[in-house]
Amino acid sequence: STVLNSVSPTQSDDPLIEGLRGLAAVLVVITHFARFVTSEPGLWAFTSTGVDLFFVLSGYVFAPYFFTRPLNYRTHLVR
Repeated sequence: STVLNSVSPTQSDDPLIEGLRGLAAVLVVITHFARFVTSEPGLWAFTSTGVDLFFVLSGYVFAPYFFTRPLNYRTHLVR
C-alpha cells in the first residue's frame, strides 16, 4: 500500500481545505486590486502569498485524481 492509495475518497470535500482554498482565492483577488487602493505595498504585500497557498492546496486536492481516482469533469466544472 502506497501513500497515494491511502487518500480518503472525501479528501477533496474537506470543509477546512475548501475554506482555505476560498481564503487563498480572496487573497489573490485582493492582490490584483490592491494597487488601485495604494501604491505602497505595506501589509498588502502579504496577500500575494494567497497565490502560493492556492496552488499548494489545489495540488493536495487534485493529486489523488492524477494517480488513483477518475475525475468527473462535468461535476468539477460546475463546482
